[in-house]
Amino acid sequence: MPPVLRSRRARRGCCRKTLVKAREAVRAAESEPRFRPPVEQMDRAGKVDSAYAELGRIQVEEEQVISRTGCVGAKVIAGDFHR
Repeated sequence: MPPVLRSRRARRGCCRKTLVKAREAVRAAESEPRFRPPVEQMDRAGKVDSAYAELGRIQVEEEQVISRTGCVGAKVIAGDFHR
């Protein structure tokens, strides 16, 4: 295990898998703006698993749209419209 992960885990009190998920989520949000809302929620709530799962859900939905339409530039707009 790299020293950086060891020291972060010790400071934050979470396991290595959680740190890896958090790092992947942050990198995804840095590269693609559509992934920022789940990561911002992760920062507010401190729930890494739910943000990571949401990122996976977004990716799967986009892949399904692309496979159905054949359009690579297709976007999925998802939101909570209950408010």
